[in-house]
Amino acid sequence: HYYRVQIDGVLYYPARKFWGDKDYIIVCFDVRSEKFRCVKDTDGYTQPFRSAPLVNFNGKLASLGPEETVDGSCGSIRLRVLEDVEKGEWSEQRHSCCLRCGRVWLDDAPLYGSLE
Repeated sequence: HYYRVQIDGVLYYPARKFWGDKDYIIVCFDVRSEKFRCVKDTDGYTQPFRSAPLVNFNGKLASLGPEETVDGSCGSIRLRVLEDVEKGEWSEQRHSCCLRCGRVWLDDAPLYGSLE
């Protein structure tokens, strides 16, 4: 299932504190220590009902997905990277794109890094 990802022995997956709650979190489970930690996801961007799966981006947790325009087309690609698990700090990049013949063309700077 692509809404969870494992990075260096830690399993990350999206969750909510309570059903119907808008308090979105990423649960981090360290397999070696068998300990849980929660990181706040301020806008629910990584939740399964959204289209931004969790990915490994240069060894850090990230989400990558489209930002839709008013008419439902893709307006930009949004990359959010969890920079500091302890503080719950995310960085964010947006890259504008347009859909031509079913392909996404990035109009500005490329994404640097690797997705695993």
